[in-house]
Amino acid sequence: MKFVSYSIVIIAWIISIFLMINFGFWYAFAIIFVSHFIEIFTVGIKTGKKNGISVFASSIATLIFGFVWWLPLKKSKVSK
Repeated sequence: MKFVSYSIVIIAWIISIFLMINFGFWYAFAIIFVSHFIEIFTVGIKTGKKNGISVFASSIATLIFGFVWWLPLKKSKVSK
């Protein structure tokens, strides 16, 4: 299931970049980027630290995958 979720996010990024480059429709890219960027500081780093993941890795994973990355960690038994 994790593979499917990650794949959907990657496809959303690719589509948003395609729309931005070919049609000037930058809104989709901006929405994904800004929402994931905010998630880095609101929940991504904190969840990563609780699960022994570095700040850098947590930031990159949250920026790329958003809640698809941190939500399973937050719900896992490892998280406190």
